[in-house]
Amino acid sequence: QGSKPSVDVLELMLDLDYEVVPGVPLADDVDDELGVPVGPNWGTGTTVAGGNEWILTACDPPGNQAYRNGPGDCTGEYGDDQGNPYLTAPVLDIMGPDSAAARVTNVAWNHQVDLGSAGFPLGGIPDVLDADIVGVLLSDDPASIDTSDPFALLNGVIAFYADLEPLGIESNTMGWEPEAFPVDPGASIGFDFTQPVWLTWIMALDVSPSFPGIDAQGEGYWVDDLVIEHERVDHVPSAASCLRDVVVFSIPRQQGEACLGDPIVLDASASESLGCVGALEYRFLLDGAPVACFEADGMTPRTQDGDGWGTSPTCSDTPSQGTSYDVEVRCDTGGLSDVRSIFVAPIDGRPVGGPLGTLRVTKTGDCPGGDVELSWVDSGITPQTFVVTRADSPLRPLDTLIDVDGLTHVEAGGACDRGVTPYRGVLIDFYTIEARDACTGAPVGP
Repeated sequence: QGSKPSVDVLELMLDLDYEVVPGVPLADDVDDELGVPVGPNWGTGTTVAGGNEWILTACDPPGNQAYRNGPGDCTGEYGDDQGNPYLTAPVLDIMGPDSAAARVTNVAWNHQVDLGSAGFPLGGIPDVLDADIVGVLLSDDPASIDTSDPFALLNGVIAFYADLEPLGIESNTMGWEPEAFPVDPGASIGFDFTQPVWLTWIMALDVSPSFPGIDAQGEGYWVDDLVIEHERVDHVPSAASCLRDVVVFSIPRQQGEACLGDPIVLDASASESLGCVGALEYRFLLDGAPVACFEADGMTPRTQDGDGWGTSPTCSDTPSQGTSYDVEVRCDTGGLSDVRSIFVAPIDGRPVGGPLGTLRVTKTGDCPGGDVELSWVDSGITPQTFVVTRADSPLRPLDTLIDVDGLTHVEAGGACDRGVTPYRGVLIDFYTIEARDACTGAPVGP
């Protein structure tokens, strides 16, 4: 039985069509079986140490062959010392020569059921002791069916039978009765039907607690007239070869920002294709004419033909103002191209917005080793680029300039006095911040 995956994946092959076809039902009335005690098409064995009472009988009605778990003389009750034996129907031969997958869809059989359980009703103990069950399931290794946990076993069966009337389970019959079940698709998942798989009956004894002196049995379980229906997925040659169109998608973007006079890099490397077995080619157009591009380094001319086509997905250009470029992508083995526009503009660089923010200075430790943390997180200036200045006196221009991107700065070791000239007798550091031009780097005022 084993642990089966919850999903089966069927790999589809190119140039093949697939169809789901119902299989010819497997039907077996057991009349061709010879027994001794089971066979030749049916099989049996045990899952644990103990006896095995699955046997071919012809006594109910007389002359009608069926398989039974119980005494071979057609009378009496089955034994309680069996090794949880199994009975397998003929191996499922449901895969055709062109089949890719298969599953069991419906099962049906006739059976008689007389299973045992016991209790002390007068003592308040219902008939739930020493119970035996019969489960029906698909298996590719019946001898490995785990009967140690009856509840786990029942979770994977197609059907099960027991005499546990106080629990609402009363499977015993008054004679032969028909059974029929649609089989959930999940029951076939994980089985390789190119290898032997059997519909299997498992007789599990004493699945509920026993009591000294109690040995509950019945007359057993009979099965006959089995029918198994299935369907399979067959692959067939396609009526015509299916050729897929080549489709490409131009996806241009700009790498970072650039100031006026600096190169701007257009990047189409995120472009995609469907069905292109070759390489993508790119060209960059301005007013319909190819741009004399450079590579992303801004110095190496881009390799491209007279129409602007090349395999490099980037183009470095230096526009004097906001400019709209067309970025076209194609597959070098043919098919339609795709063109998308992108507008790029050099940035001004001058800070805008406000306020500048409140400068806060915090020591993170004493001298030596302590740092000074500067922050002005309430600033509304954009872009967030600043100049931090430091001096030992507020009465002269601050002499140390530090470029900072963001709203915080750490002066490593700044907790120690680093001034040269005492201010009012004390060596001290004075800080200020100024917004700066993102293009020139120059401060633009406190």
